[in-house]
Amino acid sequence: MGVSPTVKDLTDAIPFPFYWKGWKPQSSPVRKVPSYSVNNRKEEPVLSPRSKEKKMSFSRVFDPYQVFEVEHRPCLILTVKVVRGKNITHGWYDYVDTPDPYIILNVKTSPEGRRRTETKDNEVNPVWNEEFTFLIDDRETNKLQMILMEANYGNLDQVIGEVYFDLGELPIKTRITKIFSFNEKSEVEFEFETHFDENPTLRYSLCLCDEEKEFIEHRTEKVMKTMKELLGDKAPETREETPRIAVIGSGGGFRAMVGMSGVLKALADSKILDCVTFLGGLSGSSWYISTLYSHPDWPKMNPGAMQEELKNNIDSSLLWLLTPLSIKRYIDRILVKRQNGQPVSFTDIFGHLVGETLVKDRLHTKLTDLQDKIEGGAAPLPLMTCVNVKSDRSARSFHEWVEFNPFEIGMPKYGTFMKTELFGSKFFMGKLCTEYEEQPLHFLQGIWGSAFCILFKRLLDDNKKLDPVEMIRQEMVKQIEQSREDESSDSSDESDETEVEEKPRGSRQFTFDVPQTNGSDQNVPAPKRQASKRRTKQKGYWNSFLSNILENKRFEVLNTRAGRAGVVHNFMRGLSLTKTFPLSPFTPDTANKDTANKDTTLI
Repeated sequence: MGVSPTVKDLTDAIPFPFYWKGWKPQSSPVRKVPSYSVNNRKEEPVLSPRSKEKKMSFSRVFDPYQVFEVEHRPCLILTVKVVRGKNITHGWYDYVDTPDPYIILNVKTSPEGRRRTETKDNEVNPVWNEEFTFLIDDRETNKLQMILMEANYGNLDQVIGEVYFDLGELPIKTRITKIFSFNEKSEVEFEFETHFDENPTLRYSLCLCDEEKEFIEHRTEKVMKTMKELLGDKAPETREETPRIAVIGSGGGFRAMVGMSGVLKALADSKILDCVTFLGGLSGSSWYISTLYSHPDWPKMNPGAMQEELKNNIDSSLLWLLTPLSIKRYIDRILVKRQNGQPVSFTDIFGHLVGETLVKDRLHTKLTDLQDKIEGGAAPLPLMTCVNVKSDRSARSFHEWVEFNPFEIGMPKYGTFMKTELFGSKFFMGKLCTEYEEQPLHFLQGIWGSAFCILFKRLLDDNKKLDPVEMIRQEMVKQIEQSREDESSDSSDESDETEVEEKPRGSRQFTFDVPQTNGSDQNVPAPKRQASKRRTKQKGYWNSFLSNILENKRFEVLNTRAGRAGVVHNFMRGLSLTKTFPLSPFTPDTANKDTANKDTTLI
């Protein structure tokens, strides 16, 4: 008789990842920062405090669930100093006007790659002494374009000359001086220096950040104390025995928000909420959590104390949010954001609608302000989520979770996180290049939930002043009917695929989508459709004006992903993604190489 193979024989024969053997590595692995080459020279990076080469502790750093890892390849920081010019001339134009020179620097492969010096009026030998910093990827072919300009009135500036310089010729960590000639007579002196970034702004790890670890320590003490009051002798006796409990809320717009309100009131009344460490939600649940934590009396008050306020906010007519003055106020704020260099979308308006409805006089509140509410573990840590999908693929075929909390925002799949206040700022290869003001809480609420798409379309379609609760009830019936239709049909992906909009590769922005509301009339009885048409004809001028703009086939603001999407700068731009250890030994060893460069949509 043959001898049955042992478990050890099977594990030796099959190439399981090392952490499957007893779920603990046999020896402490070392995570190395990958080397890189510059001008065909192999360079070993200088280790930064945030990405040290050190032995990983299995309990604190090592995580077998990390599927992807962001390559810790630093960006190259280029410093260009425009020193001085000599014999600046524009030919025979000098007889008419003494040159007013300035320099334009342009690196097409760098974010914020176009810079300029100040203008030196009537100066043939100008002295600038201005320094500019560019972030570049040394794997790319990087060229610096230097343009010598002559300033004139009426924005009729003229080009005196231009020169291109291959940045691959520069040595690392060495300052060099070069003089370039423009139009064979004018000369400008430059100084160059390059070095690799040793302090990335992004955090590359699946471990909790220091602030979250400190919160858990304080919260565990409070949870253990409460459990002793509730459980007596059966309560945990040490911190290690104390469980970490999370309460998760589902999506569903105002309906989910109201349901979450009742759940938290019941948990607070029974003191179970004091045993909870994490409080998570998406869509409507995230609206309730963020509204509760923005309340000035939280966490001292009972969640039930906010129910009356919440009921009044969502029970009143929303038409006042769509008046011309209100829309103008929203647009004015959005234009300011656009002028600062940030991308905008219709979700910015949805965010204002959510804020005006839920937080009202607390529109200035930001997500980082909620840190005060959980200081010392006073309340559970709020966690809000949405889904990152690609603009050129359906959400069914590709989606990734994005996590928001008062300390950090990031994508656990790639172990990449940033400080919450930096969300929306511009990054390149993990380095912050342009910092913008922190996004307000109501903008994030517009990203987290999509119920206002439903309400907004209903307000435009119906002259009858239905209250929001009735609108949600109607939408529930519609969604149930649609789900039944989807279950009996194999073509559920067709609607998603028709949304696909081709965009160029290498996008520099993230896009945050509000899911599409099915506008089909297939599940609506014919008499109701006819009644809806009659009411549409009776719509006022302002509603007709909004409807014509927002549902115009040229724009399709409410009916397409691009129209509904919320957009921010792509914080993973320039990063390379590599596969680490698969969850299963049969998982294909393929990396998602386009995620860091393509448009991304969050639902």
